[in-house]
Amino acid sequence: YVLSDYLGIENLQSRAVNFARWYLREALFNLEEDKPEQLGSGKEKFLIHFGFALMVYRFFLFLGIAFLVYHIFFQPLGLTLMIVELAWFIAFPIWKELQIWKEKRKKIMKQPRTKFLIASLLAVCMILILPIHSSISIPAIYHAEKYRSIYPPAVSNITDIRIKDGDIVKKGDILMTLQSITLEKDIAVARLTLESLRNLKRREQTSPELFRQRRGSIDEEIIAASEKLESLEKLKDQLIIRAEFDGTILDMKTGIYSGNTVNPSQMLFRIVAEGTKVITAYATEDQIERININSNGIYRPEFSLLDKTYVQIKTFNAIDTPTLNWLELASVYSGPIASEFFNKNGKQEQLYPRQSLYAIELQITSPLDTSNNHKLITRGTVKLNGKRSSIIMAFAKRFYALILRETGFNNK
Repeated sequence: YVLSDYLGIENLQSRAVNFARWYLREALFNLEEDKPEQLGSGKEKFLIHFGFALMVYRFFLFLGIAFLVYHIFFQPLGLTLMIVELAWFIAFPIWKELQIWKEKRKKIMKQPRTKFLIASLLAVCMILILPIHSSISIPAIYHAEKYRSIYPPAVSNITDIRIKDGDIVKKGDILMTLQSITLEKDIAVARLTLESLRNLKRREQTSPELFRQRRGSIDEEIIAASEKLESLEKLKDQLIIRAEFDGTILDMKTGIYSGNTVNPSQMLFRIVAEGTKVITAYATEDQIERININSNGIYRPEFSLLDKTYVQIKTFNAIDTPTLNWLELASVYSGPIASEFFNKNGKQEQLYPRQSLYAIELQITSPLDTSNNHKLITRGTVKLNGKRSSIIMAFAKRFYALILRETGFNNK
């Protein structure tokens, strides 16, 4: 409105869009129709450019709002609102313009350009419909075959840190010491429970009648209590974190110090061994259907897209991966895989992908030049040769899977 007042042009937006739509029809079909209104050539050019800029702006604005409401609202309401937004603010204006083309179809069909446009449109449709798309791009992580991600065994406080990022450690070295007051209390309670059950058994043995009645149940309770105490003590032993093999400390959590409270959902660091390197990739459900067990491909690291290494599929899981083990690939850490932390079945929070993913392990058939990068774990992309697929069919399958997932029909 400020721009409209400054230029002295009333109804700037609607007039600009009308000029842009008129110019589009003239550029495509050369209809030689009258302009929406007669203005100076300078104003007309401005309105045409402003109209196109306005349409592009509105397209991305409404597209962004559609995705925003999809993620903000609960499902399936979010999905419904997204479809309504896309239909009303994007599809409907396009449909109205196509209605004008329909009214002018006789005149349009007489224009020489129309045959070329129809041929171009058919060519594009052929590209979209025919199964000519064979490459499959999936997110991947380049890492040592032998590695360990270290998480706290329980909610605990850090009492001693003996390592830093990049340190080389030997098997058996103490890396970090934790203390869990809650775990200590649970162990004390478990010991008292076990001792009470043993005392109860000794007292009941003095009464043969009572002992015969409760012998089976008291023995089962003692065994259960012993197993619980043993598991808690093993968990306590894990509070002293030791290196299970020779390796390098990587991806150490920033901002940790003695006295910090940590929980089992927080990765403290990784131990990565030198030696054979492998690549782990994650494919979606429609991608895994197109991948053959002997497929070959190319891995490109994110730090340098000019570098590449040739890979071949070693194994892939037939069952979808319940959790995402590599934080580098998670969207919550700026990765390519949509994921979120979620508390499922009362367990500690874990990182879950928002769609079904299948882990693929690939063996490297040519070495990767990592001289320009010191990291032993590198995010990248694997492009595999797979079964040919239609672009439009792939999109339809993804949209159908989205509908099933968000409406909950796939769980029935």
